[in-house]
Amino acid sequence: MPKERSRDTKAAILDEAMRLFSEQGFRATTVRDIASAVGIKDASLYNHYPSKQAMFDAIVEQALDTMKEGFYRRGALFLTTDDASIYGDIPFSALRDKITGTFEYLFCDPYVVRLRKLLVINQFENERATYVYRLIFAEQPLRLQETVFSHLMKSGEFEQGDARLFALEFYGPLFLMMHAGTPWSEAQPVLETHLESFYLAHATVKELP
Repeated sequence: MPKERSRDTKAAILDEAMRLFSEQGFRATTVRDIASAVGIKDASLYNHYPSKQAMFDAIVEQALDTMKEGFYRRGALFLTTDDASIYGDIPFSALRDKITGTFEYLFCDPYVVRLRKLLVINQFENERATYVYRLIFAEQPLRLQETVFSHLMKSGEFEQGDARLFALEFYGPLFLMMHAGTPWSEAQPVLETHLESFYLAHATVKELP
């Protein structure tokens, strides 16, 4: 099989596997289901992935790369090693736009929405899904926000406090809305009001710049 065609088939397998895993669940989806959706034979699918779990793992790796690119395009941190100073010394309006744009991506991007659905419905029957769900939508955001708040405290822009608790306070309502399926049209004004209130509660200057 030509390399280009092989790459197209491999990508199609992941696309269909992700769709089926997010609709039917990992356990209920068979290799035959995926092969049929792609339009190939079961045996041909194994030329690209040795198992159903290997497909799931490949989806996860692709998702991490896709989300990292999506965050960076919006000027947002994705790794705790990223430079948190991008959140300091900028007008509040620019900070609000940066944060709002990032959460709009998480609420609205079709790929991210499907990924969230895939991980939510599979977290109780697939250990890898449990780990990745917590990593992407709980632990990683909290660690990133803890990094940002630690920087803002060190720079004197935020009052001293527990950066981890700040992160929980800020992210908790947004996590709840995201996973309750709140439409972005309703979540956005709540986010903006929450951000303003949070900033005024913790910034050293008690007014919006």
